[in-house]
Amino acid sequence: MRRKATFLRGACAGRGVLACMLRRLDTLARYADEESDRALAGAARISAGFAACTGLVLLTLYLRARLGGGDLGMGGPAIFSAACLVYSAILARAARRGRVRGRRAWFLLGGLVSLPSSFFVVMALAPNGHAASFVTGPITYLYAFVVVIAGFRFDPGLSTALGVLAGAQYFVILMLTRASFVALRIDDVVLRSELTLPVIYAFKAAMIAGVGLATGALAMIARRLLSRVAEEAEEKRLINQAFGEYVSPEVRQAILTYQREHKSARKDVAVLFSDLRGFSTFSEGRDPAEVVAAMNAYFERMVRAIAGEHGIVDKFIGDAVMATFGGLLPVADPAGCAFRAALAMRKELVLLNAERVARGEPPFDNGIGLHFGEVLIGPIGGAGRSEFAVIGDTVNIAARLESQTKERGRALLVSDAIYLRLDGVSQAQLSPLGEVSVKGRRGLLPIYGA
Repeated sequence: MRRKATFLRGACAGRGVLACMLRRLDTLARYADEESDRALAGAARISAGFAACTGLVLLTLYLRARLGGGDLGMGGPAIFSAACLVYSAILARAARRGRVRGRRAWFLLGGLVSLPSSFFVVMALAPNGHAASFVTGPITYLYAFVVVIAGFRFDPGLSTALGVLAGAQYFVILMLTRASFVALRIDDVVLRSELTLPVIYAFKAAMIAGVGLATGALAMIARRLLSRVAEEAEEKRLINQAFGEYVSPEVRQAILTYQREHKSARKDVAVLFSDLRGFSTFSEGRDPAEVVAAMNAYFERMVRAIAGEHGIVDKFIGDAVMATFGGLLPVADPAGCAFRAALAMRKELVLLNAERVARGEPPFDNGIGLHFGEVLIGPIGGAGRSEFAVIGDTVNIAARLESQTKERGRALLVSDAIYLRLDGVSQAQLSPLGEVSVKGRRGLLPIYGA
């Protein structure tokens, strides 16, 4: 419940909690109704198929008896099967169109479970209808069948009520035909009791009602499962929507795969680390909304430059940006992509500063560090709380290089691991700056700057 509450709060942020919850509940209810419509339509088609097969068998028996000069009394049941076929087809069509809802559901499904009773009434009114004979025959079992079919509406109350309705109708039919059984001379005491005792009738009716109760219980479970599936589908939709604002569908799928399998992988990637210079001073004394707007404008351009070279922003750390090239998605030339992305970021910064200066705002400046090496990609954390991360010494070195850009008077510093993987044109844009000692790394690291 805590997880669901947290999810609801996140989904409803900024839009009104109550309104969002109502929309969410409406979505879940609509999903459950649509699924129950599909299930009921399928069950009604099964019922129609069953009625068609039964009708063909009964019609065959009727015709064979008539051709032989006899009569097995199968004409009425054959016509009844045809009526059941038509009714089931109507029900299936209505369910497909989503019209078995509310009062209409009670009317249509109530008519469905009343079909056996209708047959018995018609046979009782017809001359030589043999209603008393049919009331103990196979058609009696149809009550349970149609009650189960009605249960595919996944409405516990409706299923229970329809079971009680069918049981009550059967009890009344038995009582109305009881006189015919009492008039029979039956030597078998057990058989006579079964055909004439009202208490036995009550037991039979109660069993039919029990089918409705059991179907109602199953309908409750099915409805609960549908709600859970709908919730998960809605959560997935919102997650995909949120992901879609930041990453491509391919990246989203890769991240979800790593999270689902909860395993990490070692990859060789190019890491880009960029940080705004003097941003703390810029933020002092300014309205937080102004600071956030400035950061968003800056990040939007930086992310666009990174994404343009197939890079993936791993995280924002304050006013810093960390991105990787290769790893999650295959990139033919990760070092070259990272270098071109860094140059694009500097160009975007020039354009952004032109707009800021035109508005009388101070320009921004940033430093960028690039390194290539092995990292660990995947979910980091425990079972209760984890996040997708890229970690390793390669990340640390890229961050250290970025921190030295100001000291070296350069906007971009790259390691020899990046430099040696660049083409001649790209290498020509960099100047060797000697070697530097990087904290946490043994030996000196050759670096190049632009």
